[in-house]
Amino acid sequence: MYGYLIWVVFLAPTFEELFFRLTLMTSYFKESRFYMDVLFSSFCFMAVHMHSWSDFGTPFALTFFLTGVSFGLVFKWTKSIIWVILLHMTNNAFANWDLIEAFT
Repeated sequence: MYGYLIWVVFLAPTFEELFFRLTLMTSYFKESRFYMDVLFSSFCFMAVHMHSWSDFGTPFALTFFLTGVSFGLVFKWTKSIIWVILLHMTNNAFANWDLIEAFT
């Protein structure tokens, strides 16, 4: 269980942000006036977090998309991947708080 928490709280957010924000946002649509870099990376973030096609159109899809938008905007405004990684880690820690409490 500790391995799961290490993955979910520390490693996955780091790898995801390096890919979705640092790689996608700096490679595609970076000159767009309409935040297409944020929207594209957010859509990809949402798609990866959906567990089945039936999840699309549910509140889960919107939640993941808006989370991706917020992470993307933080990256765009701060120009620092560190803040986004820390924000993502914090989000995942709160989302898994029951497990963290159970093992501490």
